[in-house]
Amino acid sequence: RTIARGLSDDEFAMLLSMASRLGLDPVAKQLYAIPREVSEKLPDGTWTKRRAITIQVGIDGYREIAARSDEMDGQEGPFWCADDGVWRDVWLGKGNPFAAKVVVYRKGSRLGFTGIARFASYAGGRGLWQTAPDTMIAKCAEALALRMPLDQEFVATCLQGCDLIHLPTLVVHTPPIAATTVSAYDAR
Repeated sequence: RTIARGLSDDEFAMLLSMASRLGLDPVAKQLYAIPREVSEKLPDGTWTKRRAITIQVGIDGYREIAARSDEMDGQEGPFWCADDGVWRDVWLGKGNPFAAKVVVYRKGSRLGFTGIARFASYAGGRGLWQTAPDTMIAKCAEALALRMPLDQEFVATCLQGCDLIHLPTLVVHTPPIAATTVSAYDAR
């Protein structure tokens, strides 16, 4: 296999089934199966570990879903800020940005949908989170913003029978929504 390496045949079948259900393409990196280890308490009170997978919609999947909805009316950003709360069009700071923000617009809606992702809430600590932290946190903010105006029926379909876990990001494995904002800035 060139995708989903390391998955069992059953896990791979689950990924393909979910891809078909959502109309997303794992080859195009719209959907991923992320293996992980989970702890489970047994009836006798002891704990055991087992392998589980989480089906994760990637940013390209969210973009595809938004485009397919024909409801999107553009987006602004990403924007980044340091701990000063000042939003910038490009991240040139040393170190990691404090947060990223993306605003998406839905046809017929007067206001935009703003996704703000705080770096501390999402950073995975390895891979691209080390080499391209501004890009990674911007993708989280964009995913948050894209999910907000999407049809709730789609969201319900995705959530039915799916596993929720905390990042690193059907659930789809979704990032948690940041509880705080760092600015009241309106990008529009």
